Amino acid sequence: MKIQVRSAKPSRLAVHNSAPARAPSRYNDAMEMLRRIVTFAFGSTLFVFAFLMIAGQFAERTAAQTNAIILRDEFTGSVHRITGIVSVDYSCAELSVRAEPVEGKTYLLRFETWNGPSVECTKEETPRWIQVPVFIKEEPPHFTATLDGRVMPVSVYPYSSRHHATTTSGS
Repeated sequence: MKIQVRSAKPSRLAVHNSAPARAPSRYNDAMEMLRRIVTFAFGSTLFVFAFLMIAGQFAERTAAQTNAIILRDEFTGSVHRITGIVSVDYSCAELSVRAEPVEGKTYLLRFETWNGPSVECTKEETPRWIQVPVFIKEEPPHFTATLDGRVMPVSVYPYSSRHHATTTSGS
């Protein structure tokens, strides 16, 4: 068995090549911490900005593709009065709507646009108020919709005037 003995005295070569030990400085430690905080804040800001840009573009694209129509169905007796606002692509576009039975309790809301002859036309989304009666005793019917032949998502929410009258008359 071979035993190695190490000397407590450093070799002359090691002494000349090693850098002198520095005493820790509070100023240097504070600057290092500040540098790390600024780097983290800058990196985090860039990451959040990039994430929000990507998410915003995705949301904008999705909203532009869906363009859902949201309507209200007020049922009185045997008449469903469908009301709401539909956005059209041009400021000069007029809007008409017809409710056509498809099968059973399903109705097609056929929205059609045409350009008004005496109105200046610009390409911008413009809201149009619609109202169409649907004569059916069954409650609730199911609705689908087309806008100029394109299938559009539609949400029709029931509205009861009796409920509205009883809740607003108490105040």
